[in-house]
Amino acid sequence: PVRVPFGKLTQFDHLPVTSLAVRGVMVSGDGLPVPDISKARCRRYKDQYGLQLGSVEFKKGKNADISTNDVDFAWVLCRVEE
Repeated sequence: PVRVPFGKLTQFDHLPVTSLAVRGVMVSGDGLPVPDISKARCRRYKDQYGLQLGSVEFKKGKNADISTNDVDFAWVLCRVEE
């Protein structure tokens, strides 16, 4: 498992993946509300600018299958849907 902050395009080096999933939600900071996990949405991108899509949107209960072979984690952006 890796931690991806909301609203920040995030990359991890040397992390092979075949699929991506939302497993949990947490916040760091006193008094901040924890978002409902059912509203967390993420998407993988192939580039550092978030222009080249690398996956379908994934959320709790709906994984993004990337490849049958390992590929680089690349870049992921997560958000909370209103």
